[in-house]
Amino acid sequence: MKVMSFDVFDTLLTRVTGQPGAIFLFLGRQLAQEGLLPCSPEVFARLRSEAEQRAFENAGGLDSHVDLARIYEELGVVLGLDASQRQMMMKAELELETRFLRPIPAMAERLVRLRASGQRVVFTSDMYLSAQTILEWLAAHGLATSDDTCYASSDYGRAKVSGALFDLLVQREGVAPKEVLHIGNNARADFRGAKMAGLQAELVTDGNLNRYEEALSHFTYATDGLAALLAGASRLTRLALPAATAHQRALRDISAGVAAPLLVGFTLWILSEAQRLGLRRLYFAARDGQMVLELAKRIAPKLGLEVDLRYLYSSRQAWCLPAITADEQLLLQRILSTYELKSLEFLSVEGLLHRVNIRPEEIAAHLVAVQLHPDDWQRNLTVAERLAVQKALFKDPFLNALIVERASEARALLLTYLQQEGMLDGTPFALVDLGTGGTLHIALELVLATVGMSPLTSFYLGFTNEPTHHTGKLLPYLFARHTGMGFPNVMGLVQLVEIVCTADHGTVLGFQHNGAQVVPILQEQFNTAAYAWGYAFVRETICHFADVLELSPDLVNVRVDVRPAAVEAISHFWRHPTREEAVAWGAFPFDDGWGKELFFSPLARPYQWSDLPRILRTGHMAHPRHNWQRGSLVLTHSRVLRNLLRALLTLHEAIKSSRTKRGLRLLRRWVQRLIRIPQGIMPVEHPKS
Repeated sequence: MKVMSFDVFDTLLTRVTGQPGAIFLFLGRQLAQEGLLPCSPEVFARLRSEAEQRAFENAGGLDSHVDLARIYEELGVVLGLDASQRQMMMKAELELETRFLRPIPAMAERLVRLRASGQRVVFTSDMYLSAQTILEWLAAHGLATSDDTCYASSDYGRAKVSGALFDLLVQREGVAPKEVLHIGNNARADFRGAKMAGLQAELVTDGNLNRYEEALSHFTYATDGLAALLAGASRLTRLALPAATAHQRALRDISAGVAAPLLVGFTLWILSEAQRLGLRRLYFAARDGQMVLELAKRIAPKLGLEVDLRYLYSSRQAWCLPAITADEQLLLQRILSTYELKSLEFLSVEGLLHRVNIRPEEIAAHLVAVQLHPDDWQRNLTVAERLAVQKALFKDPFLNALIVERASEARALLLTYLQQEGMLDGTPFALVDLGTGGTLHIALELVLATVGMSPLTSFYLGFTNEPTHHTGKLLPYLFARHTGMGFPNVMGLVQLVEIVCTADHGTVLGFQHNGAQVVPILQEQFNTAAYAWGYAFVRETICHFADVLELSPDLVNVRVDVRPAAVEAISHFWRHPTREEAVAWGAFPFDDGWGKELFFSPLARPYQWSDLPRILRTGHMAHPRHNWQRGSLVLTHSRVLRNLLRALLTLHEAIKSSRTKRGLRLLRRWVQRLIRIPQGIMPVEHPKS
């Protein structure tokens, strides 16, 4: 090619906001602070967009001389602005655009390679700004030189979308149309417009918003612009972190577009509440808190906040046992939960007793009394055997006293650890936990009460049930299901958080002395399974999101509610995953079990025909452990089974949401479809020979 033509915006340069028009909301906020607006920032943003549209309409369409001054003349008519006021506003808009622009790395690298090979490069843009301004922005990011040419529609009154601006380019460059390759992100203007003019064309859409970023952008006005910045940070993160495989691409895009907005919103809320409550220190509880701590370390300086941020090793096993006393047995019931004992795929005598720091040989006679001999201590227990051991630990006075003794020993170690971490030094603090039951808050509060500490304040993602037996403050961010407040029915929320907030180490089993220090006893020093899946890339993506997110206090209101936007993005992912997303995220290895015994199961696995009897019998499509039903449907190989189960799932959700009549109509329709399924599609069970 004799000439390589590049579109500019969202091809070479992009903004920190999602949709381009979101910048007008921040411009309005800035102008309002300076006392230059006769209206609210939101009204200004809408009027600014309308003025641009009206300027083109009144000038005769896209192939017309419309520049920024013409747009502000239209805006001035509505707002009653004089020439001086219009000039100040235009200057502020250009300065804000300059501040918000970022280069797209992959295209910048391509441009460098082309220049090195001696290729002629020009820039072609449908924009109301002058070519000079555009070239200055490109040069500021190392993308243009003083000898470069830019063909801007505002200078020539011709647009790409009609092909007219490309005709001008060919004429000015003195080449045939087929000797020009134009590269851009807009299918209508950059691809079809170039083709219409006879040019070669290449569509590059990486700089366009994906479906999660579009979902976030829909909440631009509802969040005072913050959702637009979240969408922009997601795009900048995608563009900065290349994905070598489809697996990496799925991990990156969901981490940036779904997980990061949720966790950043949670972190902003924590920091804002901590400031409001006068807290000077925040402890982020392991293991889920490790990721949020990394975000807080990046976000707090952007907000000008000085708060001591610390990681605290914790787990139900490590904290619940120390909270048990002769008078307080509440957490023993959580350690030996009947539901969990029944549901675990594998649980041995050793594993069960490890929860209360007892070795089987210490209570061999008591185990024999429930028909469990040394040969039985390491095998998988039946449900009846598990409940028999549970009953003995609850009811037998000797065993109960032994548990209290072990709890006292564990409590002394935990208190030494907490003192070592500064929790007992009188600094106002709060606990941050991403769990949804409040167990760690209750356990820590009981332990601290033994040394006369005042009630505890904790920040939680949400509560699935009402936390009981506590006296402090438990503050939920997203929902409190027992009150029906917030967003209590976000499908996939807990599973997604558990995945993206896993830590780089294994479960905390307890504490031990290591010289003068108290250190955690970890099930494994490194979280091998999660990192083999790709967690390092997930973590890098979310941290990069926080790094590039624009949060300047002079422009951004960080106290606005971004929960609806985050919930919308989660819903898009959880309910409508692509196959690429289902394969990647469905393979995450959830760790099942408690304490010593650990087993892994995937988030989603394909349904088999053998699952159908269980589903029809129980009415539940979930596998016994962690399950992502929509992801499992996408992974299911049999089209007939997939369609049948999708119908059953939709029916179940319709009935569950009280849309009974609609559910019955769907049922009749699906039965009619099943009746019409041709013979030979359904699997046939052949008798054994």
